[in-house]
Amino acid sequence: MGDTAEIISDPSGWFSVNGMDILAAPDAVAGSYPIGYRVLRSGKEIFTGAKTVTITEDPNGVELDGGGRGWPGLLANDNGSLYRLTSLDAADILTAAAKDIYFPAPQVAQEAITPVTRLGAKLYFDASKVPFIAAASEAAFTRLYDDRQLSIEGPESGLAGAETNPRLWTVSSATVTDEATAYGDLVNGLRVASAGQTFHRILRTYTASVAAGTMYCGHVLIKKGTSATTSIRFRNGTTATESKVVLTFSTGLLTSTTDAGAVSNLFAKNLGNDYWWLGSAWTPAEAATVVNFGVGPESATTGEDVVVYAGQLEAGDRPSSIIPNITSSAGVRAEDKCLLTDKAIALFNREQWTMVLDFVPYKTDATVFGRALQLDGANGSSDSIYLYRSASSGNWAIGAAVGNTPQGSAGTGVPYVFASRFRVVIRRTGLVLSVSINGSAVFSFTPAELPTITTGRIGAQLGGSNSINLLRNEFSVYDGAATD
Repeated sequence: MGDTAEIISDPSGWFSVNGMDILAAPDAVAGSYPIGYRVLRSGKEIFTGAKTVTITEDPNGVELDGGGRGWPGLLANDNGSLYRLTSLDAADILTAAAKDIYFPAPQVAQEAITPVTRLGAKLYFDASKVPFIAAASEAAFTRLYDDRQLSIEGPESGLAGAETNPRLWTVSSATVTDEATAYGDLVNGLRVASAGQTFHRILRTYTASVAAGTMYCGHVLIKKGTSATTSIRFRNGTTATESKVVLTFSTGLLTSTTDAGAVSNLFAKNLGNDYWWLGSAWTPAEAATVVNFGVGPESATTGEDVVVYAGQLEAGDRPSSIIPNITSSAGVRAEDKCLLTDKAIALFNREQWTMVLDFVPYKTDATVFGRALQLDGANGSSDSIYLYRSASSGNWAIGAAVGNTPQGSAGTGVPYVFASRFRVVIRRTGLVLSVSINGSAVFSFTPAELPTITTGRIGAQLGGSNSINLLRNEFSVYDGAATD
């Protein structure tokens, strides 16, 4: 029997042996690593030693100690278990389906990778649920719904008026205190206390010509104070009646009245640390030239309070995210151009690939085909693969076009649902596109042809039209077609 080696010490956990060869795992990162080993002859130890094994990396991949090469890094992956990107350019990635393999690499910091380019400032919540304002190009991952998501907005601000800063609002039958301590980037929230009446609040007055049946969405970022409940209130400005939505903090229970028009799409998201995102849509019962939107504690006990950090009223039946306006200027949101990187696009031109898009939609225009994802070729949307919300059915659908010729589309039968999480998997095998949603296979269809992809965008078409607002939990592109 010949000699064989056995590893007795390997702090990295990346090495194994084959006979007398010491092999590095394919997910090993370039570097130098100490290991201890022993040599066995006929099952008996004849030598014990130690060595430092060096792994190198070059444009052809990682050179393994026992020979051969492998690619460190799952190209274009961005989720809770982050992966390391290689330094390769797209031109270095072979387009043949079976020429190379991609292996997961060790976890790195959140800022190290993202397969999208994002522009536009916005409010987000860090791991401690503290609100901050992200500068342009920052990823702005938020903890708004669950562990970690990227908030993506369409181009419009949608506000019915200017200020989102409640310290600039009007006080009505309440006492207010400007808080002395900033919370994240939100400076000095306004503590609103009951003056012994049930309609105490601060309010924002919007001057606009409103037809009966027009829909608005009002929402606030609020912190629980000494009051057990809080409310948002809507008034068309021409009557004394109001519609309201009341939140009980301890249970998250929402109740409502509809005296000034119907309320719908009620929501209350517990952000942690006693912070809540609260809102609903409102359809005025009468035409008006003035609309009021108010917020405060729902308590007749003098002194019971809540703290309001931001609030806004906007057109439509769903909210956008809170615009981080803390001045007297108009609240304006820059568009988020969430473009896919060249490394992500390279994989879409193989004969087999798997894409995972995990997201929570929270606003779209019901009259347009809102894009959750669009991949375009050299001729723009004339060469494309796209995942969208059908304006006619309200369901998710997928379509493709080549040279301005539609290659077919198919509905999933799965409806768009506000603030509900969708995990969509699209697989390509040859010309077949298959779709699974939330773990269940939905359908497959076979276009006559598929385009060569050159660019892509999450949340809209490349030009920004057909936008959909969403929180993206994960976007990944894998080399190969996965099973359900």
